[in-house]
Amino acid sequence: GYSTPWDGPLVVIALVERGIPKSWSKKKKEEARSGAIRPTSRPDLDNYLKIILDSCNGIVFGDDSQIVEIAAGKIYGDHPRVMVKFSGLVPHGTFFERFYSDDD
Repeated sequence: GYSTPWDGPLVVIALVERGIPKSWSKKKKEEARSGAIRPTSRPDLDNYLKIILDSCNGIVFGDDSQIVEIAAGKIYGDHPRVMVKFSGLVPHGTFFERFYSDDD
């Protein structure tokens, strides 16, 4: 059966894996697989996020205003795909607490 959309604060983690161009040399392909080369071409990461979040609006969560943290990246890989993880907000250890920590 279907469940109702999440109604609390959400954390989103998204990873866009772009295909490695076939025309690249073997060395450049390996650099792409290792993360030494990252995709800087269009579409922009924020455009991917907009499509992902707009498609989940009203299905996974009630409204995208519920999203309070986002971590996202764009990489090259052998299996082009988009991976998204949604989770409820964990009270301690949020991104901002880690970001503003005095430990760094």
